[in-house]
This record gives sequence, C-alpha cells and structure tokens, in this order.
Amino acid sequence: MARFFILLMTVCCGLTSWADTPFFVKNKGQWSGPVMAKADLPGGAIFLEKTAITYHFIDQGVLSHSHDQQVDNSLIKGHAMQWRFVKARTPRILYRKPKKGTVNYFSKDHRANQLKRYQEVCYEGVYPNIDYRIYPYGDGLKYDWVVAPSGNPNKIRMQLEGVENVRLEQGRLHIKTSVNEVIEERPYAYQMIEGVKTEVPCSFVWKNTTISFDFPNGYDKTKELIIDPVLIFSTYSGSTANNFGYTATYDDYGFLYAGGTAFGIGYPTSLGAYSTNYSNVAGGTDIVLSKYDTSGTFLVYSTYLGGSGDEVPHSLIVYDDELYMMGTSGSSDFPTTAGCFDPSFNGGTSLAVNGVGISYPNGCDIVVSRISNDGTQLLASTFIGGSFNDGFNTANDLRYNYADQMRGEIDFDSEGNCYIASCTQSNDFPIVSSLIQPSLQGVQDGVIVKLDSDLSTLQWSTYWGGTNNDAIYSLAFNSEDEIFVCGGTKSGTFQTTANAYQPTYLGGSVDAFVSHFSEDGSSLLNSTFFGSSDYDQAYFIELDNTDSVYIYGQS
Repeated sequence: MARFFILLMTVCCGLTSWADTPFFVKNKGQWSGPVMAKADLPGGAIFLEKTAITYHFIDQGVLSHSHDQQVDNSLIKGHAMQWRFVKARTPRILYRKPKKGTVNYFSKDHRANQLKRYQEVCYEGVYPNIDYRIYPYGDGLKYDWVVAPSGNPNKIRMQLEGVENVRLEQGRLHIKTSVNEVIEERPYAYQMIEGVKTEVPCSFVWKNTTISFDFPNGYDKTKELIIDPVLIFSTYSGSTANNFGYTATYDDYGFLYAGGTAFGIGYPTSLGAYSTNYSNVAGGTDIVLSKYDTSGTFLVYSTYLGGSGDEVPHSLIVYDDELYMMGTSGSSDFPTTAGCFDPSFNGGTSLAVNGVGISYPNGCDIVVSRISNDGTQLLASTFIGGSFNDGFNTANDLRYNYADQMRGEIDFDSEGNCYIASCTQSNDFPIVSSLIQPSLQGVQDGVIVKLDSDLSTLQWSTYWGGTNNDAIYSLAFNSEDEIFVCGGTKSGTFQTTANAYQPTYLGGSVDAFVSHFSEDGSSLLNSTFFGSSDYDQAYFIELDNTDSVYIYGQS
C-alpha cells in the first residue's frame, strides 16, 4: 500500500481558487493537431476539438516534488483521455464572454499575439437541435447539454478513449487514470416550467465505453431541457515513499487537507514548508500534512512533522485559516513550541501495532500541533499525557476494524477553544477542574480536554468511563456550546442519567454510548447506552441546526 488516495468533494474541474479563473484561447497555430481551443489547468489542460474534448492530466505530486529535488521532469507521468461525440455533426463553435486582457505565445517557429480570452465555448448543433457548452463554474469548468424542444436527447452519446478503468457506481461515473480519478456525479437535468426550475429525473447509461442519458419518467418535450453534469477530481499523493492516509478536512474556501504517515524520504514537500526533512532515525513513520487546492490537482503546501520515533495523525480541523492536528507520538523530541502546555514526553509502556507499521517502544502521548496557513511555520505544538499510554486505543474489545487504534477527534467551539476527545491508560493524565470524573476507573478510559487556541493552557479536562475499557471517538457542540461525545464501552458501570434512552448495558462484546456535558465541564447532563445484545460502537457524532443529535457507527 504505497500511496494513499485523496477523494475531493467539490464541483470544479482543476483550478486553484487563488489563480485566475479558467479561460479558453483559440488556436491560431500555436498548437499542432486538430485543437480548436485550449484552457490551462494546474493539473494539466483541456483541449477542445470539433467533435471531441481531450483532458491531459499531470502527476502533480511528482511535479511539486521535482521543484525541491533533482527529478528528471521528462519522467513526470501524464495521462490523456478523450470524450468523442458519437455520430455528431460538425458543430458551429462560438466563443462567448470575452475576458479583459490578451495572451501571447512565442516559440522558435511561431508567434501568436494579442489573443483574446473567453469564458464560454458553445458547440452549436452537435446533434440536431442540441448544443454543448463549456464554461467556468466556481473555480473550475463544467458543461451543459441544451436540448431544444425539437431535439432528441437519446442521440447524445459520448465515447471515452484512453481509459480502461471505468465503472458506474450509485449513479456516478468513476474514471480512473494513471495519475488521478475523475468522477462525474449523477447527472442533474431540469426544465423551466412556468418560470420555475423543475428537476427531471435523469441517469447515466454506460455501455461499450459509451455514455448516454436515460429519463425514466420522461420530460416535457415542448420545452427546453438542460442536462447538467458535475465533475469531481481526485489525486494520489505523489509520494515515492510508502505512506498511509489517516484523516482529512477542509476549510471555508474549499481547500483540502490530508494527514497521513510516510515511511521515509520521498514524500512530496513544498518550498518553504515547515519541515522538508524526514526525521525518524529508525525508519518508521513521520506525520505528513498536505494542503490541496479546491480541485485536488495542485499542492499548495506539504510538510513532514515528527521526531526520531514514530507518530501518526488521528484528526485534523481548520480554525481561523490554520490547520490543527491531533495525533499520537512516541518521540521524545517531537517538535513542541515555547509556552506550550507540556513540552515534555511522558511516555508509557511499549506497544506495537501490526499491519500499520506503528511502533511505540517507549509508549505514546497525545500531540496537538497548529500549522500556519501557508504551511511554513509550526505556530504551536504540545504533548498531552501521563506516564502510561495516551491517545492510542489499545483495548482489544474496542478494536474491530483496521486502524481502530487511531481514532479520536479535535474540534473547536464557537469561542475558539480547542477540544480533544480520545482515550488514556494513564492514572496521572493531566486532569484540571474535573467535577465529572477526576480519576481513572478502568484500564482504559475516555478523556475530554479543553485547551486555548494557542495550545498553552489546559482549561479543563476529565476522564469518562466505567470500570472496564472505554474510548471516546468523536465530539460535537450544540448551539449553547455544550459538549456531546460518543464512543464504545465494555463497562456495565458506565454512567447514564435518569430517563436515558437505554440506561443499562445491553450485552454483547461492546456497547455504544452518547453523553452530554455542560459547556464548562462541570456537570453531566445526559448519558445513554446505545446498541443491542451484540457488538455496537458509535464512531461519529454531529448535531443539526435544531440541536438534534446524530450518531454514526457499527453494529
């Protein structure tokens, strides 16, 4: 498993949000072949031909890596794929919405000066009374099929060339190239009925490398029909070192952040990153953190984070445009910052995790780190832990899935306070102002920690569990900043409250639980088991805008 895969959730087609929006330039001899127009993308380019659309993607991870090290750019991997309009007429191509400014192209044999830039290209009459148009959408590109009242959408067929790994899954078309993955979401179609946009049920039909559209309920053939697919892109990390992905998040601008581990030199770091060096002297894992643009094709920054031992990230969140990471470390020299809550490694008992390559011969502590918006500075970083293992779920009863050891979550309340939900085996875990549970009850208990955003002050913390094994996996806040947590427990003595949904342990190997605490951590407000007479755990918790509680788990 040498690379991890980053799945992006956005509706754009390969452009950074900080760069110029995409534009098309007519071919005036600056490009060879049948190209009519081209738009440059950070992940490659799109070429428009008379009856085809060609995408060319570049392995952006390797490309970024080549800026920092001596990499032969001629070996950078690329992949081209083409959608060809099947049995199409020669369309009339119209260039619309010119942008301000012009571009110039110079080469040894040709020059093209003062070329206009266009935001939309329309293929008029690709099929009888059917147009195709492509244009900017958000930070990227998208396309529409426009079917006039006398057009027949059954004539629309596009054949894919240059890709063999294609599948239709839950209505989405997945196209995997050698450098990325393109996903076309389930198509959205609509008509304007008496001035109101009315959705028309529509789905892809994939057969013999050709895509077409199906309208199971029909549509009003007296009115114009718009078929409006959405493109999604994803990418590999580009690492030449073995690496695993553990967590990801996003910010308010749609940038994607990925957290994982690398097993050596070769993870693609960026110029000026906080650390471009792999620090693990034993050849184990360092944390790697990468920020991608909104299309997932351009690496904004990428950095190592670690000491001479192993570490792994468990959870990421962006607050005030800065990335916060919660994880575990076995490195006494994991980087901390001046004024942090605890600059010292407290360690624990030796443990190794088969299958994921993590080894903590001197035990592990929770680590929390804050990275600047551009990835160049470690703004704050601290250990949190006692003299036994912290943050790592080592209870056999609570481990059911691959990498269940690396759960827990970091989150922020509305006042900018940083919260950690995790677990510990330390009877001397740093507990501050706990009126809920000040002491360890079992071999492993859950913990909740409240820090300031500078990671310098522990405002309050508490254990949470019964006399057997317990772990907290996730936390969330309601509109009053009261705290909700969920997880798994083996403890029949786990505390519940009056009128709880399920006040007693239900049996089986493990039960899920949900607990609700006051904002200041002074009191337990509600708590319940949740599950059945078999195995049950709750892995994620969220609240909606009415403060209703949702949990996601396994049974």
